[in-house]
Parts: sequence; structure tokens; C-alpha cells
Amino acid sequence: MKKYLIIFTICLLGACSSDNIKNNQNTGTIQNSGTLENKSGTGNEEFGQTKLLKEINYSNLVDKSSQEEIKNALKEAGVDEKEISEFLKNVDTFNKTVENKTLLSTGFAKTNILPAYDEDFIAQKWDEKNKDFKGNNCRITTFGLLKNFINVKNPSNKLDTENLAFDYESIKGGKIFDEKEKKIFDNFFAQIPSPNTQNTSELVKVVQDDWKKKGIEFTNPNAKVISVFLQDSIDEKSKKLFIGHIGVLLPTKDSKFIFIEKLAFQKPYQALKFDSKRDLSDYLMATYDVDTTGESARPFVLENYDLIDGYSANPNTIIKN
Repeated sequence: MKKYLIIFTICLLGACSSDNIKNNQNTGTIQNSGTLENKSGTGNEEFGQTKLLKEINYSNLVDKSSQEEIKNALKEAGVDEKEISEFLKNVDTFNKTVENKTLLSTGFAKTNILPAYDEDFIAQKWDEKNKDFKGNNCRITTFGLLKNFINVKNPSNKLDTENLAFDYESIKGGKIFDEKEKKIFDNFFAQIPSPNTQNTSELVKVVQDDWKKKGIEFTNPNAKVISVFLQDSIDEKSKKLFIGHIGVLLPTKDSKFIFIEKLAFQKPYQALKFDSKRDLSDYLMATYDVDTTGESARPFVLENYDLIDGYSANPNTIIKN
């Protein structure tokens, strides 16, 4: 039942969301899981182990100082100023609309891995002031920032975009992308037919083969696309892979990383600082690797085309036999 709620929330509602997530504060280790065929939730030991990520360093970009820091990081990565300005305008609009309620008021701060937001208040305020516009989610936000660096050389006209229904409402209502941009958006985010396997390496190759067939290219060497893929197994005869969450990864001058995300249509923007890509992977897997039924493959995280360095399963998610 939990798996169906997760799929319904993330896939059918088309929202980058963590509604189904519980705080994972247990001690332990995260074991890397390149194959993840077993049901114990521990993965394949050949990839080694890492300590469980217990906290994040995050900002909601409420104050000018944190916005300027992210603006400069985006500029250093070669992101176009027009897209940066539009992104920050959207951040300001969202934060002011929800009256900064439970948002971090200044700078960056450390907290447990899932910050607590007054989601009911935020949703109510957004709906009061934006009855005909759902706002932006993770896909719209990421594509908006990096649309000039994602190419599709061989676009397909036969796409399964059922998972994007609510994205389309916002794109149309907000007049966000033109037809050329939307065609790229469709090809990049369309669901991909999945084989009946839970082997992570095989599923990564399925995505890579689909993208290569479409001629999808990532042309910015500094700003990377981080995609969390989920497997929809509601129909066991027609499984699908889709991007359940996505964000932008930027390098910093001190050899660390900044990750930019929009949690969901009516959830905040976050910028997070990580010491390593492994820490980013652990954060994302703690958020999205929560299904204990074993009926779907474990989520996996791609950096552009490839599995992110340090990819790991969530040790708190134990598959029930």
C-alpha cells in the first residue's frame, strides 16, 4: 500500500515531493548498491560503505546574501544571467507569497536531513494568491535554469508523458516555455519503458540507451543535472522509469558542492551545501528510497548521464519479505 501511495503522489500528481518521507535519523551505514537485486535493503558490498548522513546545510534563499551567493555560483558555472534572474524572481515570489513561514530567514544553517515546514500554511497561502497557477516544481525549475545546456538531437514523437500532466498545467498557465523548449522538456522528462528487473546497473543502462537514441546531450561542463529515477510498478506488465526529483549541482571554489532544488509545486526552494557527491546521494536516497515493499526497484541517482559517485541505498529502508 505504501508503494502505491508513493507512486500516486510523485507520479500521478506529477510533483517533486517528499510527502511520504519520514525523518531518518538512525545511526548506521549506507551500503553502496550498484545491483540491488537482494531484498534485505543492504545492497552489494563490492561498492563499499559510508556513514549515514545525519544533517544538511541548507538555505531557502530568503535573504539577499544567500541569493547573491547562489547567483555567483550559477554565473561561475556559466548559467545564463537571464535564467538566473528568472530563477531568483521565482524564489522571491514564492517566499513572499508564503510569508517566509517556517523558512530559514538568513543564510545557511545545519538541520536534520529533512527540514520541518508548515506545509499546510504554505499550500493555503499559495492557493489564495495563485488560484490558476500551481507554481514551479523540481522539473520546471531545473529545466528553466539549464534549458540552454540540454540538447535533443533526435526528438521522438512517441512519448509517454502521462507523468507530466501537472507540469503542463503550470507551463501553460505561467507561459513558461516556448514550443521548442517544451519539445526538449517532453523528450527529457517522458517516462521510459522499464524491463522487469530491479538491477540498478541494468536500469541505468535503459535510461542511457533511451537518451542516446534521442540524442540527449548535456553541454555545460560545470552545472550538472542530478536526476532521481523511480520505477513505477503499479502495472507489472508495463513498468516505467521516470524522474521523480531533479536539481542542479554546482561546484564551489573550495572544491565542495551546491545543490539547488524546488521540493514541489507548493514546497520551498532549497540550496544545500555538500562536502561530496556521496553526501548528496545519501541525502536524496534518504528522501526517496523509502519503499519497503520490494515491489519496485530502488531509486537511483544520475549525474547527467552516469550514476553519481558514491551512490548508496538507504539503510533505514529494509525490504519486508
